[in-house]
Amino acid sequence: MKSWLTTIALLPTISCAVEVADIPEVEKHLKIGTQILDVRTAEEWQEGHLDHALHADIQRDDFVAIAKAQLDPEKPVVIYCKSGKRSARASNRLEEAGFQQVIDLKGGMTAWLQAGKPVVVDPPTPIESKAAPK
Repeated sequence: MKSWLTTIALLPTISCAVEVADIPEVEKHLKIGTQILDVRTAEEWQEGHLDHALHADIQRDDFVAIAKAQLDPEKPVVIYCKSGKRSARASNRLEEAGFQQVIDLKGGMTAWLQAGKPVVVDPPTPIESKAAPK
């Protein structure tokens, strides 16, 4: 009869490596096309975000569903927020959801901007003008 320790040792293991990375390390990931996710609010996103970043607000109840709809959980993903607090929370939630490798930008957008790194500001979506009825 096998012991329960042997049985546990034979179970497949799935682990997520959550890593906090500085700007040069994150830039290496971005150069090779690593997925990137901004977990700030929509308002913060509109003020500027990293090039090619996708968006999922960590404060939303459906954060994980939004992230999974946009990202491949089996590929590395760089995440960031303003300073690192929300992205740390997001890292844990993505890990629990089965993401294999999460890279959290140390210092977030604040550190990125202080280092003079570029951001993208998308043009606002045009609002359709409503003609007055004749």
